Amino acid sequence: MIKRVSIVIILVLSLGIGGYFVFSSVYQKQTRLDNETTNLLIKTLKNPSLLKSINIADASHAANVWVPESSDEQKNIASKLVTYLDHASIYTSEIPKSNELITFGGNIGPSQLIVLNTNKSSIGICPAYYIITKNNSYSVKYIDGVVDVTNGNKHVYVKTDKLYNWLKNDEWKTDYKQM
Repeated sequence: MIKRVSIVIILVLSLGIGGYFVFSSVYQKQTRLDNETTNLLIKTLKNPSLLKSINIADASHAANVWVPESSDEQKNIASKLVTYLDHASIYTSEIPKSNELITFGGNIGPSQLIVLNTNKSSIGICPAYYIITKNNSYSVKYIDGVVDVTNGNKHVYVKTDKLYNWLKNDEWKTDYKQM
């Protein structure tokens, strides 16, 4: 009887500890910046031979394109972005959906950073937002401190105050020139 109780206690403790490690690993995967899209982005930014361009489509209705002042400036921007992402985490809360599908005749969203690598894979980064429409008008709402990292149809929401502010507040304009 004592032997069975001891075995049951050992099993419960083992499963409990194992369960803790499984839970801990799952939790870390949800919050760490470790997925296909962000890994591709960071790999591209860290390796100048993979990086083709880092351009900006601004928040104007025409979504004007901006480019780095020089190739050295592009390297500095890539380094800055890696620093911002080093302090980032996956945003796990829900992003509200826009309440109606409406077609707009121009850009109504924020500025978007577009990273293009030599394999022609494009990754877009912009402040996370959604649109609310009411009585034939609309308003753009932002998720403070969160950016939307997009590769194809894959969206990853990342909590990074510095990158969010750099994009949202047009701080990037000191590093770029308009084409």
